[in-house]
Amino acid sequence: MLRHAFERASDRLKVCKFRPRPQKQSIMSRRFVYFALIGLLLGALLVGLPYGLKHLAEQQLRAQLDQRGVDLQWEELAWQWPTTVELSDVKFSTQRATFQISGGIERVEVALSSSSMLGKSAEIGDVSLASGTLKIQKLAGDPALDSAQNDVAPDSPQTTVAAVENLWAKLWEGLGKTGNIEAKDLKIQLLDESHTLLEMQITEVVLSEDALRENTAGDPNFLPPSTAHRTLRAQGEVELKTAKYSAIFAQLTAPENPDSADFEFPPIPWSLDAYLAAADQSITLKLGAPSPEDALLSLNIPNIADLNLHHVTASTDRTLKLDLSAHQASARLGSVAKPALEVDVLQIRATRASPTASIAWSIIEPTLAVAPTRLTELQRNLTDLRDALKPEPTADDKPAAKSNKSGGWRMRLTHWLQRGDLSIVNGHFDLRLVEGGEVAREIALVQNFDGTLRDGRLQTKGVSAGGRVRLGAKFTPGSWLPHAVALELDNIRLDDLPGVQEGRTLPKRGVRGRIGGIIDANLRLWTHGELAPVRSATASVNLGGSLTWRDGNVDISGLADTPIDAINASTEFLLSWAANTSRVELSQARVQYGPIVGNLRGQWRDYPLDPVLDLALDIDEIGCQDAVRALPDALLGAYRDIEIEGKAAPRFSLHLPVYHPRKIRIQVEDFVDLCHVTALKARKSAWPDLTIAAHAAPKPAPAQKPARFNPSGLLAHFGAAPTPAPWPAPPFVRDETYELPEIPSTHQRNRFDDVHWLNRPFIKQVTEGVTEEVEVLVGPGTPDYKPLRDLPPYVGAAAYLSEEMEFYENHGIDLGLIQRALRIDFEKGRFVYGGSTITQQLVKNLFLSRDKKLARKFKEALISWRIEDTVPKWRVLELYINVIEYAQDIYGIGPAARYYFDKDAADLTPREAVFLAVLKPAPWYGDRFRRRRSTPTKHWWFDRMGEIMGRLVDKGYLTAEQAEAEKPYILEWDKDGRYIPAAAPAVAVEPAEPEAAPRNTAPQGMDLAPHITDSANPPGDERD
Repeated sequence: MLRHAFERASDRLKVCKFRPRPQKQSIMSRRFVYFALIGLLLGALLVGLPYGLKHLAEQQLRAQLDQRGVDLQWEELAWQWPTTVELSDVKFSTQRATFQISGGIERVEVALSSSSMLGKSAEIGDVSLASGTLKIQKLAGDPALDSAQNDVAPDSPQTTVAAVENLWAKLWEGLGKTGNIEAKDLKIQLLDESHTLLEMQITEVVLSEDALRENTAGDPNFLPPSTAHRTLRAQGEVELKTAKYSAIFAQLTAPENPDSADFEFPPIPWSLDAYLAAADQSITLKLGAPSPEDALLSLNIPNIADLNLHHVTASTDRTLKLDLSAHQASARLGSVAKPALEVDVLQIRATRASPTASIAWSIIEPTLAVAPTRLTELQRNLTDLRDALKPEPTADDKPAAKSNKSGGWRMRLTHWLQRGDLSIVNGHFDLRLVEGGEVAREIALVQNFDGTLRDGRLQTKGVSAGGRVRLGAKFTPGSWLPHAVALELDNIRLDDLPGVQEGRTLPKRGVRGRIGGIIDANLRLWTHGELAPVRSATASVNLGGSLTWRDGNVDISGLADTPIDAINASTEFLLSWAANTSRVELSQARVQYGPIVGNLRGQWRDYPLDPVLDLALDIDEIGCQDAVRALPDALLGAYRDIEIEGKAAPRFSLHLPVYHPRKIRIQVEDFVDLCHVTALKARKSAWPDLTIAAHAAPKPAPAQKPARFNPSGLLAHFGAAPTPAPWPAPPFVRDETYELPEIPSTHQRNRFDDVHWLNRPFIKQVTEGVTEEVEVLVGPGTPDYKPLRDLPPYVGAAAYLSEEMEFYENHGIDLGLIQRALRIDFEKGRFVYGGSTITQQLVKNLFLSRDKKLARKFKEALISWRIEDTVPKWRVLELYINVIEYAQDIYGIGPAARYYFDKDAADLTPREAVFLAVLKPAPWYGDRFRRRRSTPTKHWWFDRMGEIMGRLVDKGYLTAEQAEAEKPYILEWDKDGRYIPAAAPAVAVEPAEPEAAPRNTAPQGMDLAPHITDSANPPGDERD
């Protein structure tokens, strides 16, 4: 079989070998044609394909732009093999309802894929832009269209969120279909209808697939993501071009010549770095200055502010969570060299969990410093700026309807308090005290301050004055005032608080000194009802809690010679205010100072028209000794060992009409009459410097100068006028025996720790207020001493009636005088009158000094209290008129009578006695009258003389006829200062029936106050 096959194949080869071949020329011609046709087709394809692709790309590009409503025109479109398109002189524009976008780019180069050219895909490769301009201009609105748009309801939050999410998705879709982007020399302008507002020059923009080097900006808060990402870098500068603002600030810079000022906002160079991660659709960016050492924003507005911001960071992701931070921000309000307010913040952070969530603000490590004395100038500059920003009115302008501005800000504040989210971390607040234009001292108010405001709740804490401070508040929906406030102070040292350090000065109050100690407080404030500034409102505000002052000390001028220390006091109280009344009530107040415990109540009402303060304090029963010993040692001084018997439950009350000080009332009950000082026990440092004499020796009468001839006196002497009747006196004066009590056997002659020596013939030298070379001695042991029994009754009476009406009835302290002192001091606005009784003034002259301190008033009261139980009233008055000052170096009624009238005190007439009594508060006026040769014939002195004469009549020391005979109440001296006596009275009078007992009230219609006005005491009188 194989052989048979082989034979057949051989036969065929033989046949083929001997078959004739075709012609070679025809075969070659046919192949050439085929190859030629193929070559022509390939050539046509190579030549026509770029033109076709160019046309196709142009069609696709125009279709995409038309679909987006963008009018884009170009001068030339060039194709670079294989897939690069280059556009030259590109012009574009688009318009929306309120703005228009237009611009041009000199050259755009885009790398396209084959699928994008065929319209199957929108992917493009790298993009390069060069020399472009972008303008965004606000369009003038149509009033009718604007009104119609205002009537349209705003989009719902869900619609807004959907729109934002749609834009976000398109952004990442576009970035996913785009390669690297590079742009250079771009310019962006922002315009209103006619002016350029902002101009931004972008020198370079690079969006690359490859990552930048790690942490390009060197900022730990700006780190690249761990996943694959793209990087963006841009640089340029931005400049404000608002001509209106430039002109305003130029006027502030050079107000005297605004045309010559050339103020322009300086360009702000900037640099942007960003990371774009497609996996989680996150963007992280940092905006700062080109150099890391420089600030992004550094703007100085002359006399207004100096603003600085180093850089800004921001981040967001697919959930549209926003995190925006401003780093190292500072502001100086006022002049740069002498700012009124300085704010430095390490970081301001704003975060938002979703587009519908509110923004949470965080202020990290803020520092605030305030110079209060410079705030006035800052306010004035801000007012000038506000006035400059107001548009100038035109003739066509119509008066604008009044807007409820207060309601607007209250509504916004209420909304923010309920929905706002704010936190402050590690704040520091300072106060700067300026003296002479320079900062003299900087005081730390609060340190380590942390605070949060979230869901209508405010919580803060910090360190102040060495202690902890906590403050909390709760705001109810619809109210801008807190519903409840809590304040806790723990271990606050007053010494470290501003305004209480040593050297503090309050010139308006005339106070200088310091206050120290430790304060603990737990205060609560809460409200009921809606607060509204109308009388029909039913809201109320309550403030209650506890307050403790431990280890307190006070060193203020006018209190004591040494600091008042060891103060321990506390109180628990409740204050209430109702909006429909003008009244603040204090109730349930429990106060404690050492062993003294009491209940305090009061009210403040009728504010602001006619405010009145009423206070009442009821002290729990306490031993009088314990009550006095509880006073600080600085107030008691050398009298801290005083011994007092009795128990009392004192009650104090004060009624103070602020605008009617003459109606001030003070009451003290169940104290003075129940407590008795049994021993003063003064320490030796407080013993008066005196000696005890055997008795008072009579002083030889000085040689008399030749008397001036007085015809009227001579006629009166030889006339037939009847001898006047004895001078009248009240029964308790007329029946006085003038006997001194016996000295206790325990009293030692040269020991002056008590007041018994007042009943002995002592001699004391006056050292305060006398001429250095003059020796002045006072006391019963001196020859000039005038016993009261040897003087006409009206001499002593005029002395006490010019000071106090109730001398014989009070217990050394007169509440009427204290009320008078408060009234006068309140009217004058300073310390003028101290309300001292005759006894207290005697104590001041014999025991204490003339310094005007509160401690001296305490000592005066205690010593006067002791004197009232030891020394007779007549002896007090007798000592008083014999030791007080009547002129320079003239002390006592005896020397005063000789100095002014050249006579013995026993021969003083009522008019002369009243002269000396009225003279006491201002003894320097006596020499002034002698130089003028007469007392005033009107005004304060003349009226005061008549007033004291009237009191002598009312109290039974003169009859009306005797007082009338003394008129006119004028005294005269000659040019040499010698007294010219008036003619003796020429009428005989019967003594009026005196009153049965001293009255406890002043005559009807008579003002008991010592007048420190033009109708009473001399100007400048500051008695205490």
